[in-house]
Amino acid sequence: MFAFPPRLIPSPFVLEWYRRLFESASLFQRYYFNSLYLSGVVAAGVAFFGSLAGYSFAKLQFKFKEPIFLLLLSSLMVAQEAVIVPQYVIFSRLGWINTHLPLIFPPMLGAGGIFALFLCRKFYISIPDDLLDAAKIDGCGQFGIYRRVILPLSRSIVATAFLLTFLARWDNLLDALVFLNDIELFTLPLAISMLNTMNAGWTDQMAASSLATIPVLIIFMLAQKQLVKSIALSGLK
Repeated sequence: MFAFPPRLIPSPFVLEWYRRLFESASLFQRYYFNSLYLSGVVAAGVAFFGSLAGYSFAKLQFKFKEPIFLLLLSSLMVAQEAVIVPQYVIFSRLGWINTHLPLIFPPMLGAGGIFALFLCRKFYISIPDDLLDAAKIDGCGQFGIYRRVILPLSRSIVATAFLLTFLARWDNLLDALVFLNDIELFTLPLAISMLNTMNAGWTDQMAASSLATIPVLIIFMLAQKQLVKSIALSGLK
């Protein structure tokens, strides 16, 4: 564990600590599912609503569009820690405490969604209006234009928004720590932080941390093509 210089592959190589982890923390599989479920739902919601709002701010005309956009961007400067107490009061009155709802809707409609809005809007501005006019001539409404023209052209940007949001929510500890009390609702970061109270050693915690990196690596491997493509397109712009 504390060998210097550190070895990537230990000798001897054993899986004892992973077996002990699942035996000492019988709900570990549940924590894994909770994190996958919450991160996936929030990331999908942010990617969809962010792209939809980005299209609206990029291509549609409505009153007070620029002031509203600036107001939304300014909210990114407010740290989450500054609003956690008011959020707790509101969610308590709504009966959301000790449920997964505070971990789904606020991140989906909050800073994560606004960042996706900004990312997508910047990309959609570069799309020629002639494409949208051609779709209108063919009989498409606004949502038809978004679904048939905008989305196919912006898969890389939407995939990037999904990936970044998934990574942010997968690592999030504060929300789960504040809003969850039931051990079966815990997320993986919260469960790993709680291993100290379960008399777990360094090896157990490192085994849990190693397992926690697997979904992140898989998501990145699947989405890296779209991510690199979005960066290349931004560079050409």
